[in-house]
Amino acid sequence: MRLRDLQHGADRDLAAELSRWVALGLVSADQSAAIREHERRRAIGEVKSTAVASPRKVAPVAEALGYLGGILATVGLVLLVARYWPDMATPGRLALSAGSTVALLIAGTLVPEHADPAFARLRGFLWLASAATGALFAFVACQDGLGITKRATVVFACAAFVTLQSGVLWWGRNRPLQQLSFLGADVVAAGAATAIAAGEGPVGLVVWSVGAAYLIGGLRRLATFPLLTELVGAIALTVGAITTASSWQAFGLPFAAMNALALLALAVAPQLGLRVNDRRLCAVVGALTLLAVGPGAIGYFAREAGLVTGATVWGFGSVLLFLGANRRVRVPAVVEVAGGVALIAGAAITAVQLPGFAPIFGIATAVGLVVLGMLPGRVLLSVFGSVGLLVNVPWAIGWFFPGDGRAPLLILISGVLILVLAVFLSRQRGRFRSELASRH
Repeated sequence: MRLRDLQHGADRDLAAELSRWVALGLVSADQSAAIREHERRRAIGEVKSTAVASPRKVAPVAEALGYLGGILATVGLVLLVARYWPDMATPGRLALSAGSTVALLIAGTLVPEHADPAFARLRGFLWLASAATGALFAFVACQDGLGITKRATVVFACAAFVTLQSGVLWWGRNRPLQQLSFLGADVVAAGAATAIAAGEGPVGLVVWSVGAAYLIGGLRRLATFPLLTELVGAIALTVGAITTASSWQAFGLPFAAMNALALLALAVAPQLGLRVNDRRLCAVVGALTLLAVGPGAIGYFAREAGLVTGATVWGFGSVLLFLGANRRVRVPAVVEVAGGVALIAGAAITAVQLPGFAPIFGIATAVGLVVLGMLPGRVLLSVFGSVGLLVNVPWAIGWFFPGDGRAPLLILISGVLILVLAVFLSRQRGRFRSELASRH
């Protein structure tokens, strides 16, 4: 009885307050009635705080079950195909692949995409699986149904199907999986169409061109999920350049290397004003591409023109060193390190053509770096110079003093050199702390 009296008293107080708020115009009469009803139901325990949250708990469960079901269905389809595919007639193969495509497409359509982000991801997954089985349908239709044996034609048909389906489902909407499958399949379709029309030679250049268009479009934010567009574009650039290098080495290898350097330039050039994630993507793809094609390009040209190749690498390292030392780039320390490595490597590459000149050139380069490292703000150069001396001085001794008697001389000179460099670098430790710390 006392609890009921307290509830009635609280209700009267709330009614009085709400009447005053209505009179002041703070709330409307309808809002006042809604507040009173809400408080009345809360007081008797009818309002559940978890009522709104419960649908959100259902969404991840439904998403997980959808993934599990899709994976099991895919595994079952693969096992079924592996066991019975050779014995299936063409109509059966077409029916199986087409039925899977339509079923997955309908299942994705029935998922309430806007109800929860988890449902949107589930729909994208189901539609991506539908695109994969659709590509299988196109493969069967071309190879078994139409008797097409040319690989480029079959690849084009599969890629075109995925491009069309994914493009219709994605265009202008926030559906990253469909966007990814559309962009990737479009690149493949362009390369396959080029192979059909003009042969294998220009395929790499066409793929590179499509990748360049995607990269520019992503940087200019011309599509949804621009970073995804940039990723596909950067990968297509790299694949196109490497494909070109495999077809036309004399042109393709430097072209692929320049492609990698262009991506790195996008990452470090402050004048372009790119966003942080854009720069990171370009830096990662560019660095991996340079590691993949750089040694091959240098080795290819060094066999016939070691001096020119080494001088080119050395000159490029000088440019990097200048840009890093003068802080003309976003990450000067990294660029400076790359320049120092390129200087030492460039001098060593000349040994392919002039083995006696290379260590002398390397020593001169190393001494120059040590001298430049004595200037304010250039202490990092002294490290590269020290490394260059450790490499090139024993090399020069071994070249100019052949024979068994050179071993004691090599040991003596190397030991003295290491001691001198250790003392020199230890005396520079204060500069290392101050100058390197000032760059961050």
